[in-house]
Amino acid sequence: MGPAPRAVSGVPHAFGGIPLNVGASLFPLIWGVVHGVVLGVWVQLGVGALWVIGGVLLRNPETGIAALGLVFRGAAILGGVCFGVVADRLAWEKNPGRWEIANYSKNQRIWAVGAVAYALALTWYQAGR
Repeated sequence: MGPAPRAVSGVPHAFGGIPLNVGASLFPLIWGVVHGVVLGVWVQLGVGALWVIGGVLLRNPETGIAALGLVFRGAAILGGVCFGVVADRLAWEKNPGRWEIANYSKNQRIWAVGAVAYALALTWYQAGR
């Protein structure tokens, strides 16, 4: 077993000093509801809309603004990552007594592995079409 996760500024993180919550970045809606962070719902709506608009622009290059699709997709990724950076603090401040630091960090590592596995499965499924 590796070193115990440490809290940075009183907020525990799944991977020690790295303040990125991978599960919250990839699934802000589900993660937010489970952890009592309503902002996750709004982040999902915004990120999802940017992702869809970007996809539409990228699939229609005849419009002449396909490059704008990359900007929208980049903004969607940036929005998810930004939420992932602040997600632990939001959840911890919402309910500080809900979790012990070790359990919270362990649960966030499980969220990270599950989110990445799910994203890879979706990518593999879409690539097969």
